Amino acid sequence: MTYFQNPFNSDFYGNWVIDDRAHIPTFPCPRNAGRGDEAVVAWSEPTGGPEAPRIYDLSGTDADSNDHDTLNLRLAMSQNDFMDWIDLAIDLTDNTNAALTPAPVASTMRVSQIVAILNAHPTFQAYFTASFGVFGNDPTPRDRLIINQKFGATRMKFYIINGQAEEVLQFNARAGVAELPTYFARHTTFNRDATTGLVAFEDGVNMLVALDPEDAGGASNVDDDVISNAVDAKGVSLGLDPSTVQADWELLEGQSTTFLFTNVVGPSETIEYPAGAKVGDLAKRIFVSGSNVFITPHTLISSDLITPP
Repeated sequence: MTYFQNPFNSDFYGNWVIDDRAHIPTFPCPRNAGRGDEAVVAWSEPTGGPEAPRIYDLSGTDADSNDHDTLNLRLAMSQNDFMDWIDLAIDLTDNTNAALTPAPVASTMRVSQIVAILNAHPTFQAYFTASFGVFGNDPTPRDRLIINQKFGATRMKFYIINGQAEEVLQFNARAGVAELPTYFARHTTFNRDATTGLVAFEDGVNMLVALDPEDAGGASNVDDDVISNAVDAKGVSLGLDPSTVQADWELLEGQSTTFLFTNVVGPSETIEYPAGAKVGDLAKRIFVSGSNVFITPHTLISSDLITPP
């Protein structure tokens, strides 16, 4: 598990502080380019139109077999430095509070019905407001779902949890996804020790979501799809493969001389290179001749590269 998602509106830069303080490898995970500090918008357009009703199909289940009709939000307030996260699950077809007529149907949910149900939910309305936006050049705000928090960004943070209704609505469609060393798991939103409940890492910045792709031996097909469908800020695919998870040393890509691989070619010759270096990168050829030791530049070829056990 080395894939992470950034659901917030600020870029993440992970610095790996090592021996060479003049050159610190940096591992970025871009911001969610599809949201603001205090609002998220749906990126998946409803079907239908221009004259037929525009609807979402919230029937069926997501890739992890959980019902599409439930939207999951996660929020934190500033009282404890945003460390205490609360989950809010809302059935978007529950008409108990909104009392819509006719009653909503999961397979043909209009945005107006979703907005009404959200705004009638007693917990949701305490923290959020749902409203209408537009897709494309439509001059009438009617079919793009927007969720705004009621408190300023200095008092509240929130994001939409992947899966279920999010799989249909796609609030996180342009959230940053990147493969980072496992060290940066300290910067996830649930930065708590599972046994003691205390903050696990005091230096955690509280802004990443760890992904656990089933294609790489993990638990979530939803996370597989999040990784496969990840795009940049302009909507261009990142080409990520959830079945391929790199080891931490591979992610270094030869950036650090703290972590070195030494290929013992023979009794008098070794090839030394930074972990994660590739064919064509610079390395050292160390050759012993009698009492003399020679260290010369060497360009890596495929036979030089070795893999840890």
